[in-house]
Amino acid sequence: MTPVISSSVVLVVADSNFINLCKDPSEYLTRLRTILGKRSTNVTVMTVTGRYGVNSIDTAFKQLAVDDKNKTVFGQTLENVAGIVDELLVVTNTASDPFMSAAKEVLGNAQKTITTFGYERKEP
Repeated sequence: MTPVISSSVVLVVADSNFINLCKDPSEYLTRLRTILGKRSTNVTVMTVTGRYGVNSIDTAFKQLAVDDKNKTVFGQTLENVAGIVDELLVVTNTASDPFMSAAKEVLGNAQKTITTFGYERKEP
């Protein structure tokens, strides 16, 4: 992993089916990066590896290696990197995803800002 020199690090996690349910996931993430970039001139937007990351959709996101084989290990991995993260941004339309809840709990306990965004779903 490359060192991050930034005034603010935002970690983006998405529900595991975001790529299939979002109307236009690529355009959504481009807008999200643009909005986050307007906050500060030196913001780093990261995502996690695996099924809760968005790097497979938008490679502009730096990746933070996490283990998502189960909720507990996922939470422990996030707890280990909480020191480099300033904010957690959760992209989900699910009210109670256990992995998103674990991420919110771990980073909330570390006194990080947590924001949850929904997204427009594809037409059935």
